[in-house]
Amino acid sequence: MAVPAPTQAPAAAEMAKAADAAAVGGEGQAKQEAPRLRQFFPETLYWNPEVVTDGSGFASLEIPMADSITTWRLTALASSQDGRLGFTTRGVRVFQDFFADVDLRSR
Repeated sequence: MAVPAPTQAPAAAEMAKAADAAAVGGEGQAKQEAPRLRQFFPETLYWNPEVVTDGSGFASLEIPMADSITTWRLTALASSQDGRLGFTTRGVRVFQDFFADVDLRSR
């Protein structure tokens, strides 16, 4: 089962367009990229009961990370064709840079 990729809400898309328009400056100024709205907060990041490995027992998966700033618990359970079992649990730390801009202009 694939995890859906995060999407932008219509209001967020409008805010991003407005920020892009405001970021266009005079000569020599670079256009600043608008911050991405964090909105992908699933309870379960990935679930796949049927990952098949290669002949060496390895599998490679690409999993989109959630916007949560946390440590996810990764649990893997495995069985071989001849009935051997194995499991492990590890932590996957997810973090993002955090920025705050203070606007001291009066409105």
